[in-house]
Amino acid sequence: LDVLWSGQGSFWIGASQDAHRDLAMQAALDEGLKAVDGGQPGVGSDHFPFLGEGLDAIWCTRQPDPRYHTVNDTLDRIDLDQAAAAVRSQWAVLAELAEVPQR
Repeated sequence: LDVLWSGQGSFWIGASQDAHRDLAMQAALDEGLKAVDGGQPGVGSDHFPFLGEGLDAIWCTRQPDPRYHTVNDTLDRIDLDQAAAAVRSQWAVLAELAEVPQR
């Protein structure tokens, strides 16, 4: 999960398995997020070491955000509604993949 707090850009979802990407895309849509299919995650983010070990990965991010990693990337610019929707959507994905009953 990367840059989920931003109200900028698009909500991208990539996954090493199509079924996982489909699950994450649906969970995002269920939370009202306009998800973009990011295909297979590639080199360059926190998920990469997992792929290098042959493990599955799901990568969710909101891009582009012109404030990302700048002095303007501050708490007062967090979009809490977008962040909460993103976290809820991916919690649903994790619960489904771990076969945890939802309340």
